[in-house]
Amino acid sequence: MISWKRFKDIYFSYIEYEPKSVFHEFFSEIVLFMFSWIPTLVGIFLRMGFYKLIFKKVGFVSIKNGVEFKGVNKISLGNFVTIKKHAYLNGYAKDNGLIIGNHCTIDHYAYLKCQGINGITVGDGSYIGPFTQIISVGPINIGENVLIAGQCFIVSGDHPTEGKGDVNKIVKKSKGITIGRGSWIGANVKIVDGVNIGKGVIIGAGAVVTKDIPDNSIAVGVPARVVKKRR
Repeated sequence: MISWKRFKDIYFSYIEYEPKSVFHEFFSEIVLFMFSWIPTLVGIFLRMGFYKLIFKKVGFVSIKNGVEFKGVNKISLGNFVTIKKHAYLNGYAKDNGLIIGNHCTIDHYAYLKCQGINGITVGDGSYIGPFTQIISVGPINIGENVLIAGQCFIVSGDHPTEGKGDVNKIVKKSKGITIGRGSWIGANVKIVDGVNIGKGVIIGAGAVVTKDIPDNSIAVGVPARVVKKRR
């Protein structure tokens, strides 16, 4: 017979996070089920009102129908945030969670997932493009007025190469990622763990960023390298 602890482990694995409480999880699922699918301005205003009951923080926001949320008690949304259809936001991290500042836009099918100790912070006025994936094992800090184009992949974690055995059984290591204020990350860019991108940086489309990029630089290529300074 399955134990209660084993049942909880299976359930938490299924929902992808450990809920605040059974009651909060049950109530959150009801609210999300009832209001997430309603289209037009009616749905937007209903979500804005009822989501205040389950999220950590919700300002004056526009959440389109079809957005999927997980770990809502760890998600904070500022004022004038727009989240477009079919985006996925998972706020469950042991500390901080998912914090989205004022005047941000999360475009269609964007995927933001917190799964480590530290979460994801998106500064005021920033934009996350369609189909972009941002996954935090270590902290990911995105500054104000950052543009991240579509189909980017940003992950602050890695599997260690030392030792033997199944790689997926080894605990992930992480350093974190920082993207400075006013930077522009081009389409289909990959950013790996441990990278710090400075302020006012432009990363060309298709680049793979494996090392730090200084302020006001233009970097392109695989791996990305600085080719010019902005003046």
